[in-house]
Amino acid sequence: MQPAAEVAVTPPDQRRQVRAIVITVGKWALIVFALYYFTRLVRRIDWATVGHALSLLTAWQIVVLLLFIAARQVVSALPLSLFVPGLGLGGALANDLGGTTVAVVTPPPADIVVRMAMFRTWGVDVARGVAGLILNSLFYHVARLAAPVLGFLLAWFWLGFDPALAWPALTGGCVALAIAVVLALSMRSSGAAAAAGRLAGRLLRKVRKSAPGPEDMERRFVEFYENVSDRLYKTWPAASLSMVLLVALEASILVLSLRFVGVSQRLRAGRRSDRVAGLRPAGADGVRCRRAGLVAAAAP
Repeated sequence: MQPAAEVAVTPPDQRRQVRAIVITVGKWALIVFALYYFTRLVRRIDWATVGHALSLLTAWQIVVLLLFIAARQVVSALPLSLFVPGLGLGGALANDLGGTTVAVVTPPPADIVVRMAMFRTWGVDVARGVAGLILNSLFYHVARLAAPVLGFLLAWFWLGFDPALAWPALTGGCVALAIAVVLALSMRSSGAAAAAGRLAGRLLRKVRKSAPGPEDMERRFVEFYENVSDRLYKTWPAASLSMVLLVALEASILVLSLRFVGVSQRLRAGRRSDRVAGLRPAGADGVRCRRAGLVAAAAP
């Protein structure tokens, strides 16, 4: 009668144990870093000023702003629900809110990791989900880059022509148009996607030698085309309309906020430049154009 053999820990078992330990340590390290980053972010906020601004709002004004913010979140998630089959508006909204929340407290690509984990949990094809995220991001940035054009036109109508606002609007509009044209051309067929990928790879290599080459970018573009082409042709009108509505809702939120806190007096000619320039954050000329136009629209 031979004694029962002892169960030995094989190398694959050891690797699984080490992997589990590394994942656990990584999760806790990410949590600690997120808390540290969030604490630093919170400390930089001037809560006294925030409290004073909120004290200027009445109850019904707060309700109106919250309704507009809720509508903005739903509209923002709509393109993703159209691009990713089987996700739905509820899933897209949860995915968008989860990714945005993580992006506030942790640096990228933590938000993408969370979004991919959500896709996997819901049984959504991760490759199609990531492709939908990329397409949603492209539509979002086209709308964002084109928004300064609207702000410039509003500022021109109410405040007069300002060359300092014209150049950011022109730059943003040209980049938005270029992205839209490249996306439209590359989505015409698999061959067009491959050609666009090779061109992108050559351009990237000229800028940075370690960047992916033409063959790698060709493969990525073709995979992207295969994952989104069937949905893009059917949904791009609704997705484009939702992005226009998103910009309109965000502009409405800003205009209502300005109105509610009393920024409604007419901007006089002698004070236009100072008032508009005071709203420009450093290095954000596109934001300057949008805000300048919206401040002008807020004036009676």
